Amino acid sequence: MNLTLDQFKNIILLNIYRTDFLSPKLRSKTKNAIIDQLFSRTILVGKETCRISHSELAKLSGISVPTISRAMRALIKDGIVLIRGVYKPRVPCEYGLNINVPKSIELWFSPQRNPWLMLGEIMGEDEAREEDIELTAEGQVVINSIKDNLTSREKEELNKKAREELIFYGKDLTEANIERKITEILVRNFSEEKRKRYLLKKR
Repeated sequence: MNLTLDQFKNIILLNIYRTDFLSPKLRSKTKNAIIDQLFSRTILVGKETCRISHSELAKLSGISVPTISRAMRALIKDGIVLIRGVYKPRVPCEYGLNINVPKSIELWFSPQRNPWLMLGEIMGEDEAREEDIELTAEGQVVINSIKDNLTSREKEELNKKAREELIFYGKDLTEANIERKITEILVRNFSEEKRKRYLLKKR
């Protein structure tokens, strides 16, 4: 099996996203066991689909066939697992995974890793996907006005979120970085029209 550099990068991204974001979101050992098996038989080896039965998944995971079948139906319904052809629980079916890493990833809790940042560290490249915010003079006035009118609780929540995201991206918790991150968070709520009006165009 010969993987291209882009395929190798994609495997790294999807694997980190799978373990740190998809796994806790599923909240199910059975669903995660299915995802693990399908991942190693498709994405990890450069294939789109694999053929495997529920009884084979049960033997590999140590989970009963009925439990595997219920979890598989739920994963297909949620669009995480794709099936090629007709669904037949008693015979091997052709399965694939539908996993995509968002360009903008929000931190839920501190142990999570940023797939884009991790890829950059592994490949020795700058792959972080932080948004580069540059405001117009009018935009800066608007942001300052928003900040000045925040309640104490809103300021506290924004400060906490800014710190979490900076840690997530491996940045120093300096006062300047925190303020810039708070601005970035506020700008995310701007409409497309406001973004065009208040953000400087990148050259």
